[in-house]
Amino acid sequence: MLAGVNTTEAVVAASMLNELFHPDAQTAVQWLKILRDTLPDRVLVVVDYYGVLGHSPEPPPRRALHDWIQAISSQGIPPPDLDAWESVYHEAGCELLHAVEDSQAGVFIHFIRLTAADRASTGLQ
Repeated sequence: MLAGVNTTEAVVAASMLNELFHPDAQTAVQWLKILRDTLPDRVLVVVDYYGVLGHSPEPPPRRALHDWIQAISSQGIPPPDLDAWESVYHEAGCELLHAVEDSQAGVFIHFIRLTAADRASTGLQ
């Protein structure tokens, strides 16, 4: 086990998870599963943004530019809204506890419980 794992209460991933969506969400899901298995029942704080390219007919130019840069650098475009991000968390066996969103800027803070793998598979919380 990694040093400090037993005393870790929370992990912060700021502007990091959005880099794991190329070519799809599976890399992000796998990363979350590894974190969940390493730090079961801890809290993960995700600070990131909602993607717009391919999800909005008239994306805000600055947000579209950010997505375009993500796409050409092989990072992929993150999910477009809370429901889509929550699906990623759920697929990884994690639980969304709370979300704080700035809809104008498209950024958010998500508080995630890294649910233990044995409880995630049975649906127990």
